[in-house]
Amino acid sequence: MNCPNCGKEMEAGWMIPYKNCFLEWAPGRWQIQLPLPRKDRVKLRSTEPRDTAFDFPEYPALICRSCKTVLFQYQ
Repeated sequence: MNCPNCGKEMEAGWMIPYKNCFLEWAPGRWQIQLPLPRKDRVKLRSTEPRDTAFDFPEYPALICRSCKTVLFQYQ
């Protein structure tokens, strides 16, 4: 696939978060996780099934090393 930003070929791989955590998307910066969910936050879960609770979530991803763009899907 070609990068939507610069048009160069993207490389397939995996995005793996540090430690056993999940990723979240938020509409603004510095929105810390509190017990109550923040407005418009999206918890990004891996599309790949995990074998055990101790497996790290892994996200199939495409990377463009040229313009530093990463694309991945979540459920």
